[in-house]
Amino acid sequence: MQNDSSGGIEMNYLYHMKPKKIVGEELMPLNKLKEMYPEVYNKEVEKYSGRLIVTKRKVFPLNCLWNDVLHFTAVHPSKINLALEIVGFDKLTTEWFRIDAKTLNPRLTTIYLYGERKVKNEDFTEFSTDELIKYNTLPDQTLDYYKEMHEKGERPLLFHFVPHILYKGSINFKNFEEIK
Repeated sequence: MQNDSSGGIEMNYLYHMKPKKIVGEELMPLNKLKEMYPEVYNKEVEKYSGRLIVTKRKVFPLNCLWNDVLHFTAVHPSKINLALEIVGFDKLTTEWFRIDAKTLNPRLTTIYLYGERKVKNEDFTEFSTDELIKYNTLPDQTLDYYKEMHEKGERPLLFHFVPHILYKGSINFKNFEEIK
């Protein structure tokens, strides 16, 4: 369990940035978004500008590509905001979806650990809601990276070095809680 920003106790929740332009009632991986809403896809894929090779990365445990999965984090958004503010960035004004991790089908979910990719499958570990507590803090490497990017005057990738919880497929978001 983790403390939330109000001092209460959080169970095993995952977080996903709420898209600025949301369509339909499902969060969709980029490849599905490309098929159904190409104009929205074109805007969303901009986050990979200069690093499109990432979109071709294989997610071996789920037998698919990086763009075939939804990306979640176990790190509460308040922790990301605090780290950004500590190094000098402005606080994010982003809204987030909070998802009960138990609603995800474990057979369609894996955790990407940000390893060194020496062996194609070693960057992933099995998804378990009981193990999420291990991934709910921002790694020190991420804070160092934020500092480096602030010193360079560049915008950081928010989830660099942060384990990603990857879900193969789309999810209806109408019952997700929205938080800031």
